[in-house]
Amino acid sequence: YDLELAGYQVILAHPERSFTPADLPKLRKLGDMGVYFQITAGSIAGKFGKQIQRFAFKLLEEGLCHFIASDAHNPHSRAFFYNEAKSILQKKELIPQAIDLLFRENPSKVLSGEPSIRNVSLKRSQPSNRKLFPRRRLS
Repeated sequence: YDLELAGYQVILAHPERSFTPADLPKLRKLGDMGVYFQITAGSIAGKFGKQIQRFAFKLLEEGLCHFIASDAHNPHSRAFFYNEAKSILQKKELIPQAIDLLFRENPSKVLSGEPSIRNVSLKRSQPSNRKLFPRRRLS
């Protein structure tokens, strides 16, 4: 709360690795409070195991994802996994606009200080009534 009063926007990095499905009510509450969520591309790509990958998709379904980013603190110790994550999301039939939102549009906005960051959600209806995954649910 104090950070927001000071003009900062809170971004919770890799919640899929720091929390469990039992924590979803807490994460929803944080989302309702305006916290942004950043899921790691490697989690989407399954690099941290199937359980974390499933939880990453659950967070995406819940609308608790504003960014997909690397956890590459430097170019030598961890890979970025962007291409793998994008490929998996495309195979899961996430619409291209949602992929662009998570990988490019929202990160660009936060870096330039724009307040209009949007999330990707399967549960909330989209303005165009187009589903993000048109043929099936994530699981």
